[in-house]
Amino acid sequence: MSDLDGYVEIGARATDDPEKGPGFRITQLWACIAVDPVDSAEGLPATQMDMQGLRVLLPLIAADEARLISMRDKAIQLGRKTRQRIVLARFSVREDLEVLYEPKGK
Repeated sequence: MSDLDGYVEIGARATDDPEKGPGFRITQLWACIAVDPVDSAEGLPATQMDMQGLRVLLPLIAADEARLISMRDKAIQLGRKTRQRIVLARFSVREDLEVLYEPKGK
């Protein structure tokens, strides 16, 4: 059981596309949004993590419950440290606008 039980649905659903093969399609995203206390401007906060020996900034965005749970404490810590309000938002309408890159061949 997590603090998120009751309002988290799976954000990716299994697919079996004959062209692309089995996999997952993202159907919704959750994002932590930082709200500036002065002017209420919103932004996407990020956290530093070590990945394969590199320090990287990862935005606090999730497409599945495991990632959502893992970023929750980081978002709370960031809000306390920066004294900013942190809101968890869910985006659930997907509209593909453009294919930015399509590899040739397989």
